[in-house]
Amino acid sequence: MSQNSPGPVPLLLLLTILGRVIKYSGSYNATGPGYLAVYGWTRNPLIEYYIIESHADLAPNEPWTSKGNFSTEEGDYEVFTSTRVNKPSIEGTRTFQQFWSVRKEKRVGGTVTTKTHFDQWSKLGMKLGGHDYAIMATEGYTATGGPGSSGSCTINLQ
Repeated sequence: MSQNSPGPVPLLLLLTILGRVIKYSGSYNATGPGYLAVYGWTRNPLIEYYIIESHADLAPNEPWTSKGNFSTEEGDYEVFTSTRVNKPSIEGTRTFQQFWSVRKEKRVGGTVTTKTHFDQWSKLGMKLGGHDYAIMATEGYTATGGPGSSGSCTINLQ
């Protein structure tokens, strides 16, 4: 799949279960703002979350708050939160929190255990709601006043 326009482009829909182990491989070549990530939503509270495995430009002009770091056998991650005010969501236009785990060493292939991230977020006081869905996705966008995204990717789930 190739992506040459702003906006999220979901690759593969995954069944969402709390302890999901995602094994993937592939290629990801991007420029501009964008990510390769496990991406999902919860309700009550409404949370948009990302487990970023690789990225081009990361969060230009985004007001993220660092919550700390954690290490697992899968890698080292930094955790952030941010707030989106009156933005599109799975419940329409809302104000909601975003949770981010950003891998310190980018990779395109390996294992992601979602429960590990959910447990680490909980230890940091970041409470998720009931899971709505999760996907393995690339996301590219045009930052306000900045460049757009372009690139290509191929992701295989194993």
